[in-house]
Order: sequence, then C-alpha cells, then structure tokens
Amino acid sequence: METIWKRETYMPILHIKQPEIISVKRNLRLRKYDGNITFALEWYQDLDMIYLVDGNREPYTLERLKTMYEYLDKKGELYFIEVLEKGEYRPVGDVTFCREDMPIVIGCKEYRGRGIGRDVIAALIARAKELGYTEIFVEEIYSYNTASQKCFESVGFQPYKKTDRGAGYRLLLEPAGIEAREEDGALEKASLCGNMTEVKFYDSVEDELLKFAVILARTDEKWVFCKHRERDTYEVPGGHREPGETILEAARRELYEETGAIEFDIQPVCVYSVTGPENPGRSQESFGMLYFARVYRFEKELHSEIEKIILSEELPDNWTYPEIQPKLIAEAKRRNIF
Repeated sequence: METIWKRETYMPILHIKQPEIISVKRNLRLRKYDGNITFALEWYQDLDMIYLVDGNREPYTLERLKTMYEYLDKKGELYFIEVLEKGEYRPVGDVTFCREDMPIVIGCKEYRGRGIGRDVIAALIARAKELGYTEIFVEEIYSYNTASQKCFESVGFQPYKKTDRGAGYRLLLEPAGIEAREEDGALEKASLCGNMTEVKFYDSVEDELLKFAVILARTDEKWVFCKHRERDTYEVPGGHREPGETILEAARRELYEETGAIEFDIQPVCVYSVTGPENPGRSQESFGMLYFARVYRFEKELHSEIEKIILSEELPDNWTYPEIQPKLIAEAKRRNIF
C-alpha cells in the first residue's frame, strides 16, 4: 500500500500560492483541497491502511477526518489525487506537500500497486525544485511499511535517521533552473532568468490580500530568531493568517506559538510582498504585514515545531529565507523602527 504516516509538525509554505491543479500525467492530476471530504471517509475505514498511516486500527469519524485535513491544509499544500475515468476525474487518495514531509495515501484499494504514488511523488519533487528547495524530507516511514519505503526510494529518497518505529527519509535536490556544467575544468552553476525572488514594500493594501504576518522581534536589545527542529537555519517568527483572524491577531498568535512570547508590545511596520517562481513562465505576488515587537517575557517551553529560539545582537549567516527576511529587517531599519 502506498501510504505513509502523517507526521505531527509541519512548516507552512510562506509566500507561495498553491496551484489549483497539478497535472501529473495525461489521466492523473492533483486537485487543491476545497473542504469537500465526505467521499474520502470510506478510505479511512480500511483498518489495514490506517495501521500503516497511524500505527493503530481505529477507523476515522467524519469529524476526525475533517480535523486532519484542516490541519494538513494549514501546514502544507493539501491535494486530492484524481484519476480520469470515463471523461470525469475520480478522487482516489490524498497527499500533502511541504519541505518537511510528504504524507500520501492511495485510498481506493483498486488503485494501489499501479504506480500512482510514485508518479505523484515525482510531480511534487518537480514542484519542490521549482520552489528552489535543495532537500525535502519524509518525517517517518514505519519499518513494516515496505510499500512506502520502496515507493519513496524508487524516486531517490534515502533513509537518513532512525526513528522510534522506522526511519526518516531525505532527498537532495538540484533546484529547477540550475544547470551544472563543466567549463574550463571547473563546475559552475548558472541560474536561468526569472527564478529570482523579489521583495517589495507598500504602506497599505486591501486587507483581504494580507495572507501572512511576519514579526521582527527584539528583547533586551537582542534579536529573537527561531530554529525549526528539522533545519539548521534561522528565521524570524511568522506564518499564515487563519480564517476569521485579523492580520494583527495572526501576528500575535504566530509570535506566541513560535517564540513563547507572552508579554510584548507590537506595532505594524509596513506591507511587504514577495514575487517568486510559481509556474514556469509565470510569477505570483503575495502580500503580508510586517510587524515589530519588543518582548518582555517568554514562556519556559515552546509548544510548536520550533526547536528553540536564540537571542543575538547579530543577524544570522544561515537564514532559512535568505532572499526575503534580511530585506524585511533592512526596510524596518530604513523606516527608523528600531
């Protein structure tokens, strides 16, 4: 069975608009999650599949399924896997794409063992390259889930760490638009035009355009940076705006979730936008609100995917988003915010 355990922590794909459709093959596609899930409940009554996914044999209720899908949709790009049958597309499984994990389930039994999982993973590897990722991960595949092991290994994933019940997998990537060539005895890398990330700043935009909140935080005259447990890089706190939230509420929530800040002052700096490669030959501008916060007290423990925070007088050399976040700090400084 082409299934994989659904991990507990993800990082959202910031500043990138999720495609409505990803074409995998002539008769196979990925369709963006739209909230309609009733048809998928049948997949999660298969106790053998649930054992491979969750490590137990408890069938899902509709409420549990809804909770899972909402969580995955928030933390990554959630798609339904659809096969073209008699002129109509039929959903047969689901997959979530993010840098830290790629949980996939082929829910319809009759479509297992046909290579659909492999084709879907290959398509999402291509998307990871388009986004400039240099590596992607599968958090854990259980030791008894040999089908998933073979599926991911067939497209190049290799185990890189042991886990309690199996292994974590990793794939090293060459980003799309990067060509390795040997020239004058030296290996050079050349980027194709159009794959650069552009950051712009505005005083205001329509509220509904603001999808992200990023917070430049300081405490005792030091910067507050976050380190995700799956990375060796650092970033400022921030994330997606959730349904029903004001952008300020999103900023306060993200600052608390990612740093443990419980006493702070926060103020808006400006609107920023990021334009980067979305699909070949096309780019998409997305907008967020930049905030500045002074933190006076933190909780003792973090309760998110963030492993730790660091307090530093200097900016880090190893940014998670080197083409974006240093520019946000420079703009705040230019506006005399700190």
